[in-house]
Amino acid sequence: MKIAVDKNLDTIPGVTYIFVDVSGSMQNKISGGKKYGSVNSCMDCGFVLGHLIRMKCENSVFYLFAAPINDKAYLKVEFNNMSLLEGIRHC
Repeated sequence: MKIAVDKNLDTIPGVTYIFVDVSGSMQNKISGGKKYGSVNSCMDCGFVLGHLIRMKCENSVFYLFAAPINDKAYLKVEFNNMSLLEGIRHC
């Protein structure tokens, strides 16, 4: 996926804010619940898409969001040069 994105998409200039939904509904299985590879939930799809976007941004800020906990509905995530798979696991 990373190679396809690198070869086919231009760098997104400026600062891009990426928000990935991690609410309870995003934990639903995809493809009728069957297991196909390492992406098995809607949340996993969100992580993959968010990270592919992050990797094409000149500068990005990445957040996870859901229903508020302690008056905060989002969490900023730092990746420090992680690969695509490492970033997904980190989330």
